[in-house]
Amino acid sequence: MKPEIQLKSRGNIDNRLIQVKNEPLKYKLKTDFNYRVGFKEDEEGYVFIDPSGGPFITIGSEIEGHIVKAIHEGGIIEFES
Repeated sequence: MKPEIQLKSRGNIDNRLIQVKNEPLKYKLKTDFNYRVGFKEDEEGYVFIDPSGGPFITIGSEIEGHIVKAIHEGGIIEFES
């Protein structure tokens, strides 16, 4: 994957992912606006992250051909290897 990924969002909002680790493959959400995260009571950790303007990202989402494996505190998204 690229070291930086521009996410498609509404209203020309600059939402992107910046690579922070190669193994496991982790990216940090960079946005000038707020984002929200959610979890399920019966599951450990977050199950979605939703930056203003989108996209809504869940575990299992595909970005640049890679599948989201986990979402961590601080806007960190981990992809399957």
